[in-house]
Amino acid sequence: MSVVISGALIDGAGIPMSGCHIILKSRVNTSEVVMRTVADVVTGNCGEYCFEAQTGKYCVYLKQDWRDEYCVGDIAVYDDSKPGTLNDFLTALDEGDLKPDVVKRFEEMVAQAQQGAETATESERQAGQHADAAARAKEEVKKLAEGVQQNADAVAEGKQQAENLASRVEDTAAEVRQDAEAAKKAASDAEHVREDIDTALSATLKTANRLSELADEGEEAQQESRDNLGLKSAATMTPQSD
Repeated sequence: MSVVISGALIDGAGIPMSGCHIILKSRVNTSEVVMRTVADVVTGNCGEYCFEAQTGKYCVYLKQDWRDEYCVGDIAVYDDSKPGTLNDFLTALDEGDLKPDVVKRFEEMVAQAQQGAETATESERQAGQHADAAARAKEEVKKLAEGVQQNADAVAEGKQQAENLASRVEDTAAEVRQDAEAAKKAASDAEHVREDIDTALSATLKTANRLSELADEGEEAQQESRDNLGLKSAATMTPQSD
């Protein structure tokens, strides 16, 4: 795979370096390039250049006119490298340009980023679970509200029934009070009748006792009369001679 490197080569005064050789010397073997092979590109009149660099690592040399070539730096071309100028690739940091402490810090940053990504993934998963739980809770609350409404309707109906029952109980109580008053009056009337009966019985007993006394007196008078009649008969009888 190749990456396009293009731009204009200029010196420190901003003057285009026309006819300058850009020499790439391969440093490593890759699937496309053999190490120590050399690629040579010549700039145009305005210092412009454009070539497709194969993936690999290169030492970059410049050579203009009769001067000797000189090294200007190293570049690395990767499969995922973006197209750019020669300056972009020369100024890009490579693994060899990083100090150990910088590499360590970079690795820590990568680890933190990875951990942050994992945390974000876990948070997203938990958020999904919370959303599901919230949806279930909402559904349960809805069902509970419906149940409460049904209970409220049942309570209202029960209250109406209780009021109707209380009204019937009040009517029954009034009837019971009326019956109690009637029973009380009947008991009072019965008491008066009993008193009248007792009075009549007492008078009857007195009359019976009086009749019994009169009967006894009559019997005594009759006996006395019989006795008196016997004495008189004896007095009037003529004595008989022998």
